[in-house]
Amino acid sequence: MSDTPNTPWPGQPVPPPNWQPPNWQPQPGPIPGVPEPGPIPQAWPPAPQQGWPPAPETPPGPAPQQQWPPTLGAPQYPAYPTAAPKPALNIDWKTVSPYAYAVAGGGVLAFIFSFLPYYTLNVLGFGFGGVSAWHGFFGWFGALLLLAAAAAIVLKTLKIFDHAILPLGTLIASGAGLLCVLLALFVAPVNTYGVASFGHHIGYWLSLIMALASTAGALMLYMQTQKAAKPAVPAFPGYPGYIAQPPMPGGPQPYAPPVGQYEPPAGQYEPPAGPYEPPAAPPQSPYVPPESPFAPPAPQA
Repeated sequence: MSDTPNTPWPGQPVPPPNWQPPNWQPQPGPIPGVPEPGPIPQAWPPAPQQGWPPAPETPPGPAPQQQWPPTLGAPQYPAYPTAAPKPALNIDWKTVSPYAYAVAGGGVLAFIFSFLPYYTLNVLGFGFGGVSAWHGFFGWFGALLLLAAAAAIVLKTLKIFDHAILPLGTLIASGAGLLCVLLALFVAPVNTYGVASFGHHIGYWLSLIMALASTAGALMLYMQTQKAAKPAVPAFPGYPGYIAQPPMPGGPQPYAPPVGQYEPPAGQYEPPAGPYEPPAAPPQSPYVPPESPFAPPAPQA
């Protein structure tokens, strides 16, 4: 490569196209008889101008090295999800149905009364002390059924377990408990082979009253649930629960359009005075069939 002023050095920046060396004046044309001078040396590299040459880019240095061994601090453990706190029970006890109190109270009290003297034993006309309901099947089984009905209604009231089948299950449990208490009135707890007889003590009668109250409350709760689940019946005459509206004072009023809102345009349309009559049909000439262009052949003699 020839070393000329217009040829940049290897690795040097390229000057802009309109760059001129400083203090340079154009030379006049060749003089006859005078040898032409050689090229005028130019200053190279060019003097720095504004924005030229571009500033060399700083090569990226080595990545900072981490300290080793690392500084030991407090151990960091990942944060594991914790169970959400259970919401506090926010129950307005004044809004609880009294039938729910009857079912819950009746079942709990019937279970407590089952430990009181439930049966009395009479041997040859002599009475002995009473025994609890847990000496006969129907006594303790009926008390457990009534307690289960009370537990179901408590779970529903506290919103711990609320299912659509719960009112029906409560009614079945309390009704079966009442049936067992009634059967305990006629069935002896054990077979005495005619030597002794059993009667009923205060615990039985109190349990019977509680069983009746619990069953009645469960029945009313079930009826309320069914009534709330039914769709609303349209209030039309003839349907149950229809309430007739009171008549308007002065009777029904005829409809009158509002004054000043709409006035029909005058003179645009006038209905005919008399009844409608269709226009008369134009006269028509009688129908004459066209003559045939072909004459029938003459009959042969």
